[in-house]
Amino acid sequence: CEAPKPKKNIVPGSILILLTGRFRGSRVVFLKQLESGLLLVTGPYGVNGVPLKRVPQTHCIGTSTKVELGGADFGSINDAYFS
Repeated sequence: CEAPKPKKNIVPGSILILLTGRFRGSRVVFLKQLESGLLLVTGPYGVNGVPLKRVPQTHCIGTSTKVELGGADFGSINDAYFS
């Protein structure tokens, strides 16, 4: 089955707010969508302590704020990275 498309306001560099889990209420940066359909997000860890993590898009709210990712390479990170 094919992964669901991310909501239209969720593009790489978007700021999302997590709704569930240990980091609920935290603002995170969306990096990319993984093959499983989960969203790859980070705090960044040095700023607010949220590590690189996968979240379902139903567990986050998109905001209109965007940040520059500056050509950072996330190509090597996939679902296998987390297993």
